[in-house]
Amino acid sequence: MAAIADLQTSQHRNTGAGLLPSNHVSSLQAELMSDTLESQLNAARLGESADFALHTSTDNRLAALRLISQAQRHLYLFSRDLDPRVLDDADITHAFSALARRHRSSHARLLVADVGPAQRNGHRWLELVQRLSSKIDVRIIHDDHQHHPFCFMVVDQNGLLYRSNAAEFAGEVHFHAPLTCLEKLKFFDEVWQISRPASELRRLFI
Repeated sequence: MAAIADLQTSQHRNTGAGLLPSNHVSSLQAELMSDTLESQLNAARLGESADFALHTSTDNRLAALRLISQAQRHLYLFSRDLDPRVLDDADITHAFSALARRHRSSHARLLVADVGPAQRNGHRWLELVQRLSSKIDVRIIHDDHQHHPFCFMVVDQNGLLYRSNAAEFAGEVHFHAPLTCLEKLKFFDEVWQISRPASELRRLFI
């Protein structure tokens, strides 16, 4: 990337206080890469081939926002705790609300291992679960599947955000992956069928 190459060269420039610290250069490189990814994500269209590697919480938020903003009908989330470092975001919540209300047939299904942290910390999506209860269903992941380390989100059976380790931000986003989405949704449906409704979320707002 030319901009990054120029930045690397600039670390040898005398700044008046010695050479530019290498950790500062790395930070600037990360910012440039993030800016580049943001522009690429902004140009990505759901249903058109576009795949990107994700590295940071910001990368994940941008990818999630782009997917949810373009979705027309469905969202499926498999998560340990509603992924607050990514999804508990005002813009993403607004996009999720718009998706749930977009069409009569729009709906979202959320499989969550533990809703406790979201309840205690006031995750923005919980209000949507209450207000749009006919559109958003939440179930607690069955004990047989609590051990899975990954998380993923599928929209419109076409877009996919996936992290092999939900505790880390390294992951990938795909804007046209129908076969992979079908595989994830098959797994999702199997777990959904044996998981219980998150009745504690309903009681939270009574």
